[in-house]
Amino acid sequence: MKILVTGASGFIGREVTDRLCKRGYEVHAVARKSIEIPDAIWHEVNLLDKSKVEQLFSEVRPTHLVHFAWVTEPGEFWNSSENNEWESATRLLFDAFADNGGTRFVGAGSVAEYVWTGEPCLESRLFDTPATLYGQRKLAAWQYVEQRAREVDIASAWGRVFWLYGPHEHPRRLIPYVINGILNKRSVDCSSGEQLRDFLHVYDVADAFVRLLESEVGGAVNIASGEPVAIKTIVSHIATKLAGQDLIRLGAIPTNIFEPNVVCGDVSKLKLHVGFTPQVQLQDGLDSTISWWQSLSECGAVSA
Repeated sequence: MKILVTGASGFIGREVTDRLCKRGYEVHAVARKSIEIPDAIWHEVNLLDKSKVEQLFSEVRPTHLVHFAWVTEPGEFWNSSENNEWESATRLLFDAFADNGGTRFVGAGSVAEYVWTGEPCLESRLFDTPATLYGQRKLAAWQYVEQRAREVDIASAWGRVFWLYGPHEHPRRLIPYVINGILNKRSVDCSSGEQLRDFLHVYDVADAFVRLLESEVGGAVNIASGEPVAIKTIVSHIATKLAGQDLIRLGAIPTNIFEPNVVCGDVSKLKLHVGFTPQVQLQDGLDSTISWWQSLSECGAVSA
């Protein structure tokens, strides 16, 4: 098995790449900048450059493709025009993969592909148009891949990622924002925190993708815990652990009235067909994540 991983230096990609290398596969890691992962073969390629993509697949000729690369900048990616570029890039990647003997494709989708109704998100149930450009373009990318995969007889799967956390997360996302705010003795402004969301540690997310790749499961698969938790519960746990309860300001940021109170995934397919169940309990995962950010703070790697 020769595997090419895009977005291999990213939040999920780095964990998947590391696991695949440890399992003894030939792993070609693609990113704009490489990181240290033993045994990974790095290719620093701009995946928005058609000629570079075609050259990459012609040279590597991977049997398996795991696609994570996409625009992910917090606060910007939801409706960034770059989503259009990444949908086109995904189409190009799949076609180049197919043209060079590829046999199995696994891509990273998103909870944003669903219209959030308050009911558990089920892979076979999609209502109308997703609320954000990010969700729309992710869904369109998968629909293209799914159709083309049938036409050229390539196995394909799409892991729809819900909320995640852990080491190497962007510092502007919720959990690092709360942790680093307390570590730097700043007020931490949050919404009411009443919303229930489906969180999964990045280690579990990576393990789920590896299992999905190694399986014969096709179609969309929710990568989630299936157990929603209130945002304020997570914030309170972090604050208690760091003795920063006085810095937390729940309700300081208005809650989006258009979002449902509960968003969670139906994980029946993930458990029954992929054979995956989470191994990292939420409190343990939060504690280890806090420790990771503390170690960075102590060595000056995170600024105030």
